[in-house]
Amino acid sequence: MPEARVLIRDAYRVAGLIGKGETMDPEDGDYGLRSLNGMLDAWKSLPLYARQVLTYAATVGPGQSFTIGNGQASDTLGPCPAAIIGGFSRIGQTDYPFRLIDIEKYNAIPDKFQTSSYPSAVYYSPGAEVGTLYVFPALGGPVEMYVSITAPLNEVASLNSELDLPVGYRDAVVFSLGEVLCVGTAAPSQALALRAEVARNRIRRANVRVPNLTMPGSRINGSSLFPSQDLNYYSYGYGDYGYV
Repeated sequence: MPEARVLIRDAYRVAGLIGKGETMDPEDGDYGLRSLNGMLDAWKSLPLYARQVLTYAATVGPGQSFTIGNGQASDTLGPCPAAIIGGFSRIGQTDYPFRLIDIEKYNAIPDKFQTSSYPSAVYYSPGAEVGTLYVFPALGGPVEMYVSITAPLNEVASLNSELDLPVGYRDAVVFSLGEVLCVGTAAPSQALALRAEVARNRIRRANVRVPNLTMPGSRINGSSLFPSQDLNYYSYGYGDYGYV
């Protein structure tokens, strides 16, 4: 994992503000650290920009719902995220992925008290400090559950701090920070602006989650046996899931 000092020095270099072999003086290092934290803070409001993927595990159940959030009981699955991107239940040596559904699909399930050893679908309701996972079928007993979330990159404490960047994100941080460091000094070069935009577009594409669209089964294959199907026009695939 690279130190913040290395990333900031690289940003100064790609911006042309320090030359090859030149060292970064302490004042420039402090300004670079503040600029880096300011940029990462701004990225928090942009859901398709830099994120880290965190996975939490806990034994939950029995029941229909479980909490996510700091300071909760044994059913806590890490900090309260704005959204979750997936997960699975583990029984012995076998993992059973669950499917994420929205509130409309969860509300459409007529018998939410059905039980199973693991859920096939999960609706997540975020809160200010505590979020809730609603599972279907309800858990008939305890199960080891894993939940993956995306979280903003944390603020960097010092120049010696190591940044645990996701794969492919280093260029976006370095070249974007290079643009920021040019403010008040010189306009960023066209080459720098292009490299920064290409790197940011790469991580935006990596963070895109294409939703499935629900359509009547008869509109896809002429069958009325299935009340709804999920169609992903980007992958040209669909699956019959009934209510979920």
